[in-house]
Amino acid sequence: MSLNDEIVGNYDSKRKLIYHFLNLPFHEIIKIATNLDLILDEDRNVENIELYRRVINRAENENKLAELWEEIEQLFSSKEKEKDYENASDAGV
Repeated sequence: MSLNDEIVGNYDSKRKLIYHFLNLPFHEIIKIATNLDLILDEDRNVENIELYRRVINRAENENKLAELWEEIEQLFSSKEKEKDYENASDAGV
């Protein structure tokens, strides 16, 4: 793998992480960011989009992107399980 492929791969991964992060409900974003200690007192009165930017930048600067991804993945995984359960219930299984 060339350096360029690695850079593009890292960029795509980060872009995917950000996309999933921003598609979470606000309360889930706050919960995850709090669990990872990515929210500071100075973030209290900032607009949501600025808060999201700060959280993602802090995760990157503190080498917590993998942990952030794991938290997001767990959330999506549990939501998929809920959907599967609901679909099975609707089908009378």
